Amino acid sequence: MSNRKALKYKELYSLIKPIYVYDLHTIVDRLTTTNVAGIHTQIAKSIGVEPSYFRRKLVSRIDKLNLRFIVNINYPTIGLSELRLFVPNKRFSSFKEIPMVEWLKLYSETYSPIGSSLSYYIPYNLRKEFIINLLKELEEQVGEVDKELSISLFYYITRVQPRYSIGVSDFINNYLMFNRKKYEKILQIEGEERYTPTYWRSTLSKMPLFTDPSDIIDLLILRELEHNALVNILELSDKYPFSSKIFIKHIRNHLISRRTINGIFMITPIRRLVLSQLYVNFYIRVFYVELLPKLVNMFKNMPWTSYVKVGVELPPEYDSISYVLKNIEKQEHCIQVTMVVPTTVMPDLTYFLYELKEKGLLQEIKAYLHDYRTFKKFGIPYVNYDQEKRSWTLDVEYSESIIKKRILKYVRE
Repeated sequence: MSNRKALKYKELYSLIKPIYVYDLHTIVDRLTTTNVAGIHTQIAKSIGVEPSYFRRKLVSRIDKLNLRFIVNINYPTIGLSELRLFVPNKRFSSFKEIPMVEWLKLYSETYSPIGSSLSYYIPYNLRKEFIINLLKELEEQVGEVDKELSISLFYYITRVQPRYSIGVSDFINNYLMFNRKKYEKILQIEGEERYTPTYWRSTLSKMPLFTDPSDIIDLLILRELEHNALVNILELSDKYPFSSKIFIKHIRNHLISRRTINGIFMITPIRRLVLSQLYVNFYIRVFYVELLPKLVNMFKNMPWTSYVKVGVELPPEYDSISYVLKNIEKQEHCIQVTMVVPTTVMPDLTYFLYELKEKGLLQEIKAYLHDYRTFKKFGIPYVNYDQEKRSWTLDVEYSESIIKKRILKYVRE
């Protein structure tokens, strides 16, 4: 083992060792499979541990190690998808300059290529009006937009984290090495049915059923779980003007029954190794929808992956925003993969992906390197929900005024 690799191994080991010392590695993996959050006794049962152990020991150990967990939200069950907009050669000096900032989900700046990456929560039933308003505001802000402007709408979004239960040595080796044979095997074609299972074909190649939230309380709960997936009912009832019984009812009857929560994920300590890692988004267009399941599975098995998103991309061959507005319904399937990749692995990973393109498996691939210092994440825009109509609204000033008057003025921080 080289001195450089030994140093990286030692640094990585020091970050994740507490997870194994406190015997949390199997629990961390099991939490990704639960569809419950907010009710500790039900979380414990769903992952096969005693509720008393979960409440008294597990949560205190997590707090002691300063670990943070978030929920993976099944956004179609609350009527939302995600729109990603890359604006080339533009950096916004303040958030006030960003078009439709009240719907912003994630902002970051890229240095290769130079530009700004904007991700939005977008009400799927209002997507046409939303995109038209967004591009008009963008044109007002930046004038004529570069041809490299990229717009994608994602409907399948899944959080990913590496498996810790394989053991600390195997975990570190997987993270610091590129296992080419493993990923080639995942992509291997062994017959049409095995290659494109009906379930995955229907899941990834068709728009899911989008349903608006049942109630503003559902969104308040999800907003808190986005920040801390292990928050409990008593903490929620202390903060908001609703009883614990109301929160339990909404979690069980709405969030659990709709399967709005797709796992609890740890914000991995590995992300602290910012100086030796690259924050990158790969955007991939495919020739064939049938390839999507294999690609998704391959990226989910890579230990550097944070998110895998499947959606549609507007055709890049346009001359103006007016062209885009006329062609919103033209769709080309694409995948976005968000990764935090060690600098030692990045060359092998990039070469492997571009080889797939040369073989004709991928139509196009682009890599965007992000400046991690500019990352800004925004929670679910619950103030844009019209409680009276029980649906999302683009009239955000009105909806925000109502929610402030009826709920937010009673919130206790």
